[in-house]
Amino acid sequence: FVISFTEGATAGTWDFGDGTTEAYDPAVNPSHVYRNDTNWYAISLRVENEGGCLDSFFSYVCLDDSVYLQIPNAFTPYGDDVNDFFHIRTAGVDEFSIQIFNRWGERVYESFDKDFSWDGNYLDKPLTSGVYVFRIEYKGKNTVRKSAEGVLHLLR
Repeated sequence: FVISFTEGATAGTWDFGDGTTEAYDPAVNPSHVYRNDTNWYAISLRVENEGGCLDSFFSYVCLDDSVYLQIPNAFTPYGDDVNDFFHIRTAGVDEFSIQIFNRWGERVYESFDKDFSWDGNYLDKPLTSGVYVFRIEYKGKNTVRKSAEGVLHLLR
């Protein structure tokens, strides 16, 4: 994936989630080889500009033989056409379902479409900013059914 929010960054660190880090270089899109073929990794990039302002990017990546999921941990449905929807990038996924719950355990969203886009609404009304929990089940053509859970930050 390509990170473009780093414009003006002068220093930083990539963390590939497997104990490996690499210095940020604005002229290079890094590549990384994972030694364990099947696992979830939390990848992050922390950068700093000349003025000392910090920014960060965080994403989960699942390497599962022929299955790939990239799950963001936040979205901002402001209506400004930037990060307005929560969606997951997938590759090699044949079967998919996602449920999203509020902090009281109420299901506020569900889809069986791997190409879903959630706008942060429930019953046609915008949900408030907060932390929501997602639960995913997925299967690739040649893989067993797997599940994953995590948190999602809805920021308004």
